[in-house]
Amino acid sequence: MLIVDGVEYKTWTPSSEEELEMFVEEHSKKIFGNVSLYFPVKTRLKSLGGIGSIPDGYAINLSKPSEWFIIEVELSTHPIFNHIVPQLNKFVQGLTDPSSRKNISEALYNEIKNDVMTEAYIKETIGSGEIYRFVSSTIDNNPTLVVIIDEKTKELEEACNSIPVVKKEILEFKIFERIDAGIKNAFEFQPLYLKIKEHKKDITNETKTVLPHEGINIFFIYKGKRHEALFINSRKLIYENKEYSSPSKLSVAITGTARNGWRDWKFIDKQGNVQLINILRG
Repeated sequence: MLIVDGVEYKTWTPSSEEELEMFVEEHSKKIFGNVSLYFPVKTRLKSLGGIGSIPDGYAINLSKPSEWFIIEVELSTHPIFNHIVPQLNKFVQGLTDPSSRKNISEALYNEIKNDVMTEAYIKETIGSGEIYRFVSSTIDNNPTLVVIIDEKTKELEEACNSIPVVKKEILEFKIFERIDAGIKNAFEFQPLYLKIKEHKKDITNETKTVLPHEGINIFFIYKGKRHEALFINSRKLIYENKEYSSPSKLSVAITGTARNGWRDWKFIDKQGNVQLINILRG
């Protein structure tokens, strides 16, 4: 039971994902930050292999550096390994197809252009009229997969950790109903933007301490072969006793083709999770 100013509340469980989505959208700025935009756009993420699924929404945090989120709203009553995990894996597969990212950029841009107030707000916030360029460059970075659920469990955490490479966050969103009136106007959740802000601060501090002295071991698997290098900083990487001025130049040297090295190279963090070196960009 929750009591606020003498008024009693009880936990309220949504009967459908749509009900939970409604409250998530209403409080999206409290979740993703005051300078964020939430898009309940049903755009299919589809991979080159034809694997695809439709997220419940997207969000973009406009603060620099901008970042974006793929949002899956779920109920704890849904089976984790038969429903939730396959959905998230399909999103990850879909991101491998450049056309999926382009479709998302165009869908979000169209949503913005259809709302004069939103368009003006973005121009003022980013300090530019190049909205499509801003959106597409943001979507070109890897997103964070966000599972918003009415009850977070250890099983769900372990299942999400099994999904490779892409950053994941689980946000428990609890809804409370006022007993004497039957209205749902009390909510409990951890603002995601604050959690990410603290994580970035930790990464920055760790980078400042470790990179200039030791570097971070990174790897890139290409055509079945694992390549290992040392990441000193964004402009200095060591591979086979040679120095490279960017991850992309190093990837090109290995593959002979134009590459985005920030998406190729990975490292294992202190928790044992595989991360893209993009989060070390400085």
